Amino acid sequence: MRRTAVKHHVHCFTLVELLAAMAVLTIMMGFLFKFLQTAQQAWSLSDSNARIYQNAQIAFDLLGHDLRCAIASDTEDAEIPFWTSGTHDAADSAKQDVICFVAAVEARNDDAESRMVEVKYSHHTDEGGDPDQSYWLRRSLTSDRAGDPAAADPKWDFYGVTSGTVWANSAQNRHHIIDGVEEFEIQTLPSANGTRNTLPSAVRIKLTLIDPEATKANVPTPVRDKIKARSRRTFVKIVFLSSQ
Repeated sequence: MRRTAVKHHVHCFTLVELLAAMAVLTIMMGFLFKFLQTAQQAWSLSDSNARIYQNAQIAFDLLGHDLRCAIASDTEDAEIPFWTSGTHDAADSAKQDVICFVAAVEARNDDAESRMVEVKYSHHTDEGGDPDQSYWLRRSLTSDRAGDPAAADPKWDFYGVTSGTVWANSAQNRHHIIDGVEEFEIQTLPSANGTRNTLPSAVRIKLTLIDPEATKANVPTPVRDKIKARSRRTFVKIVFLSSQ
C-alpha cells in the first residue's frame, strides 16, 4: 500500500498584521490609563471636598455657638466690648485677630469663678514663617483664673472698654481649629466693624477654604497652586444674635 505524505501549512503573522495589533493594543491601553486617571482624579477631588466641607462645618458650628453666647454691655465704667477687624490683612504676617468678644461659655480652667470668657479668633496665613501652620484658624479663651485658684488672670481685662477703643484680649493660648483657611472675613450687621458695647443684630461669616494638602511645606509650589485652584471653595453663614 502506498502512503501519501500530508503537508501541514502553518500560517504566520505578517509584519503588517503585528504592527496593526500593536497599534490597537496601544490605543486600548491609552483608553484604560485615561479611565484610571479620571477615576483617580474624581476620587481625589471627592476626598478633598469632604475635608473642606467638614472643616467648614466645624468652624461654623463652633463660631456660631460662641457668638450666640456672646454678651456686651454699655453700662458706664463696666462696659463689655464686642470687637471685629473685618478680615485678616494679608500684609500682616502675624496671627492676626479677626474677632474678639466676651461669651458665657465653658471656661478653660476648672477653678474659674465666672463663666464669662474672653473669646478670640485669629487667622494665620504667613507661609514664610511656618508653612505647616499657615492658613490656620485659631481660637483662644481667657478665663478669670490662669490655672491658679488664688490669682486672677491679668489678661481677663474686658471691663470698662468703651466703644471706639481698640480692644482685643491678650490670651496667649491659641488652639488650632481648622487648617486650609485662605480667607476669614467677619462683618457685623447692620453696622460697621470696630469696637462697640452692644451686640450687632447679626454677624456674617465668610470662609474661603482650600484643601489642607496644599498648605504642606513639602508640596512643590506648582503642585500647591494647582491644588488650591482646584479645591478652593467659599462658604457664607449669617449668625443672628439675641438682642439685649
